[in-house]
Amino acid sequence: MLDKIKNRSYSAYKIDSFAAFGSKFFDPCNTLKLLLTHTCGLETLIFAKIELMTTIPNPPMMPSASRHGVFLGLAMILMQTIFYLADIKSNSGLGYLTYLVLIGGIFLAIKIFRDQVSGGMLSYGRAVGYGVLVSLLSGIISSVFVFILYSYIDPNLIDKLLLEAEEAMLEQNMPEEQLDMAMDINKKIFTPAFLSLMGIIGQVFMGLVFSLVLAVFLKKEDANSFEKDTL
Repeated sequence: MLDKIKNRSYSAYKIDSFAAFGSKFFDPCNTLKLLLTHTCGLETLIFAKIELMTTIPNPPMMPSASRHGVFLGLAMILMQTIFYLADIKSNSGLGYLTYLVLIGGIFLAIKIFRDQVSGGMLSYGRAVGYGVLVSLLSGIISSVFVFILYSYIDPNLIDKLLLEAEEAMLEQNMPEEQLDMAMDINKKIFTPAFLSLMGIIGQVFMGLVFSLVLAVFLKKEDANSFEKDTL
């Protein structure tokens, strides 16, 4: 649109210039009027460009984050299924592979959003916000699977978790009275709903930490743009 305005103004300027300066009868009043008219036109063009640069809002994050959150959530469910079938403890060394999946998913999500949706530009704050939003949505999806797993597929998993917690406290040489008190508390809070909620909170927290780091490398800011955040 700006190019059309510019070309039209330039063409009109050439025609009017010929009429004013190429005529046999030079009229100073018409020449002054011509200069003032095209000066105002140039100012209008400049302000129109500034307005376009400052009023175009950033693309909404929710549509893309929903898709990326689903993909990352399914990847987390796949990892949890593998650990369940292979009887791998979440606190083992292999359990940290879930963090690699989370980091890779957040990285790809922010990069795709920046390059394909946000026009190649993405501020640090929006990059962090997008990573956290993807982490939240994926955490909700994977936590639904956790709830179904502990409630219907294998309710005995909670007993295994209680046993693992008791073994960990025994290794710390915890006094018997404190051990009994801690186990009573664990039995009350170790429910499918509580574990699912903690899964969401944990994934959002880790997503925030990873996003704060990844956004440093993925941000690409335009100094001439004015941010208008939209979900």
